[in-house]
Amino acid sequence: EILNIIKEFSLNPKKIMWHCFSGPAEYGTILPNQYYTLSVPSSAYGINKWRKVTQRSPLTALVTETDSYYQHPYLRGPINVPLNVKYSVAAIAYSHNTSQQEVSRITVGNAISFFNLELES
Repeated sequence: EILNIIKEFSLNPKKIMWHCFSGPAEYGTILPNQYYTLSVPSSAYGINKWRKVTQRSPLTALVTETDSYYQHPYLRGPINVPLNVKYSVAAIAYSHNTSQQEVSRITVGNAISFFNLELES
């Protein structure tokens, strides 16, 4: 239904991020092929549902997030903090069988590109 609304209003998929995206798993392939960006929360850590989604998504379509204040990575209920983004990185690295450093490098680049950030060197 949401995809129909996006098409109806001719919204640019390159400017749409699917926040805290958890599926359905086949959309992990479909959405990146249409140039959407998917954000993976720290609560994806250790949850099979998210592994299936991120596994289908190319690293170039993913960014990380904590959804702070909510969605603690391994406990339900406690306050989440930005530091826990490392769990999002770990979840993606596991699903792609690659290093956390590689995931960090790519997802930071994706965020810079998505938000059109200019960083000082």
